[in-house]
Amino acid sequence: MVMGVSLGPLVSAAAYFLDSLHGSAAPRFGVVGGVQFIVVTPRFGVVGGVQFIVVTSVSLAIILFYPSIDTRSINTTTTPKESHALPSRNSVVISGLMLGGLRFFISGSLEAATSLLLEQNFGWSITTTGAVTGIAFLAELPLWMAYRGIGDHMNRITFIRMLASIATLGTVCLFKATSHLLPKGLTLIVGDLIIVVPLLLVSGLTQGMMMQHVPSEGNSPFLNHSTLGMAYVMFGSLCYGTGSVVSRWVIGVGGLVGQNIYASIILCCCVLFFAIFELGMVRQHTGLEEASSPTCAAASPPTEASCGQNR
Repeated sequence: MVMGVSLGPLVSAAAYFLDSLHGSAAPRFGVVGGVQFIVVTPRFGVVGGVQFIVVTSVSLAIILFYPSIDTRSINTTTTPKESHALPSRNSVVISGLMLGGLRFFISGSLEAATSLLLEQNFGWSITTTGAVTGIAFLAELPLWMAYRGIGDHMNRITFIRMLASIATLGTVCLFKATSHLLPKGLTLIVGDLIIVVPLLLVSGLTQGMMMQHVPSEGNSPFLNHSTLGMAYVMFGSLCYGTGSVVSRWVIGVGGLVGQNIYASIILCCCVLFFAIFELGMVRQHTGLEEASSPTCAAASPPTEASCGQNR
């Protein structure tokens, strides 16, 4: 997913740059302030053509090289259908969907707003903006590899809290007063890295926690891994597009304070992400793990006395 998100701006920027070198068949000239210049008209059809080639190549690679799935290796352990555990499971699932939606909203907002601010306030070209944005998303890969090394030695919930706190602190770089600390708007790029990279990794971890508590045999057709995974992607895509539109709209209509309003929205989203994780996922996740422990399983229904020693 990270590779796809990063390759989009990179491919578009490269295609836009190559097409702009040729310009239109008949160059036009314009005059501004008595200075004559050549108007280069890019042909955006080239961008779509390049993206079509990339998507087609990836699709063929998936068809030809994607490994087959052996259902015999899938863990099909059934989950007890106790009525007392269903509300807690629903809370974890709903919280996981909300966290995924917030992450997609923040990512879409940052990508759209950063491009707009760099082009309008700092004079960046479309090509430079697309290239830097794509490279910034690739910065998650080293963090993911670092987590592979320390993940087995660090509590998962503690790691998520740490990353969410870092992302929240990163919103400071988005405000107008701090965006000029580094030249050429580089503070905005640093802020995007501090926010997007941890949230991408946190989103994967919380999605895993959500799927962990989906019963393999549920009473509801919605509570199964396939349907929930599709709902997660669809809801996330909707939030991603909404974030892109909202961020650009806020900056456009906000005038001098538009950037600060946009930064405040991202800050509120990060705080809300932290609150939903703590209240809607951590408590229920911990309670469900205690209820499914061997000591608690011996009691029917689980009691405080039988599960207290597992905390």
